[in-house]
Amino acid sequence: MFANWNLIIPIDKDRASSSSSSRSPAIKKARISSVTYPRCLALTSSTASTAPPSPPDFDTITQIFTTIKKHTDITAAHLSLLNVSYSYDLPLSSIIPTKYHADENEADDRSIFNQRKKEVTVENQDAYDFIARKRRDIKIGNFYKFYQTAEMVELLLSSDSDSSSNSGTAAASSTPVSPPNSREANLEMTAAARSAARYREDLLRNFVDPIAWGYDMRIYPPRYQPRLLSRKSLFNAKVDLYVHLQPPTMQERKEGIVIGPAVVLQTRNEDKYSETDDLLDAVHELSALLTFGQERSRKGTHKKVVYKAIGKDKDIGGDDLFLISSVHHHIALSHVFITDAFTKFIRTGELPPKEYIDLNPDWCCCRIGRTKWYSLLDAEGRVEALRAVMALFNWLKREN
Repeated sequence: MFANWNLIIPIDKDRASSSSSSRSPAIKKARISSVTYPRCLALTSSTASTAPPSPPDFDTITQIFTTIKKHTDITAAHLSLLNVSYSYDLPLSSIIPTKYHADENEADDRSIFNQRKKEVTVENQDAYDFIARKRRDIKIGNFYKFYQTAEMVELLLSSDSDSSSNSGTAAASSTPVSPPNSREANLEMTAAARSAARYREDLLRNFVDPIAWGYDMRIYPPRYQPRLLSRKSLFNAKVDLYVHLQPPTMQERKEGIVIGPAVVLQTRNEDKYSETDDLLDAVHELSALLTFGQERSRKGTHKKVVYKAIGKDKDIGGDDLFLISSVHHHIALSHVFITDAFTKFIRTGELPPKEYIDLNPDWCCCRIGRTKWYSLLDAEGRVEALRAVMALFNWLKREN
């Protein structure tokens, strides 16, 4: 099943020139406004089906998925076999119940939301001037590292745009330009891609981590290579970071023990997305969420991790899984409810009893919903992202 998924994690395609540090606001604005977002329309439906989904046949699925040799071999039909569907640009209230959203009318300036809101609404250049010690009347508090990373991301965006602009000018010129040899070009693009990917992950981490502190949670990389288990096979998944709950004692914290995981974080390094059928994005999210679900179903401890499904309602026979994903300089929140029976089916290939299937006809559904994309380089976008992340943490830390 899901054969060769390790081959579909893409090579970074970001292109940025590290030789230029000048920024043009007009170029940067054009670059930021021209981004496209992934959405797999082939797996979305405008009307909900009233017919119960067909239980998947593991042997048929295994046979079909083992024919996949590269990511371009995957079609919407493959994911439809798993009853996977997507919804996009959902309001936050359809992902997290409204009662867990931050009270924006709260008068207490010391509340977590009001404190973080003041910090994320600082204008970018003001924050950069504070970091450069040009100003002392700005307070960015917990988001110091975030603004440091944001400045580097803006520089990369501007450098990328400047490089594209220079290339266009050179092409229009009558003076011949000698192109670099392919090896030099590949080395430069690879270095730039690695740099951009690192800053993208840091931008995500340094935005979410200061919010998590207020809930006694922190972000850590996976303790081992995340892989999706299916029978006796392991398949690589694109998982970059996990949010974990801190242990109760200081001694455990000093020893590096963590509890969870609670949320999975994923960055994707493509710079362009199809507007009609982005299956690669769908596969990335699906593999990350299913792997995350398997992690949350573990028991005991493997490398200083105390496994616990934080926020899981033990009485509903399934788990609510949340993914914070990052593309370009944006983040979005995705959610899926997976039944325990479906998690077991993916892992073992065993169908639940007929009585269970009759009582739970939607047991094998995998309906993934995603919010809009929030720009982290825009103050208004950061406030929206703050609301979403805080609502998620409020929900996870609720009393079941």
